Amino acid sequence: MRCLQQTNRDPDLYNPRSALAHAEQAVSLSRDKRSASHGAYPYFLDTLSAALAANGRFDEAIETATQALQLCRQRQLAPLARQVQSHLDLYRQGKTVGAQ
Repeated sequence: MRCLQQTNRDPDLYNPRSALAHAEQAVSLSRDKRSASHGAYPYFLDTLSAALAANGRFDEAIETATQALQLCRQRQLAPLARQVQSHLDLYRQGKTVGAQ
């Protein structure tokens, strides 16, 4: 759903507020299960950072993506780390995922 609601510019699908609410809930629900879900928590943080950026909250998006990147590196999740890094680079430029 994240890809559709926060990166798709089709007005019928694009809903950054809803994407943010869902991403916040996913992070909240997965926070307690970090050790059980090896890659899920940093993935949800990446999703949250993208939703924050889609809502114009770039400072928070950068902070959240940085946290996700640190977790990816700690857990040796190289493919996800590359994705998060590319998103982080966009946020630092004031861009959102899908806006390139």
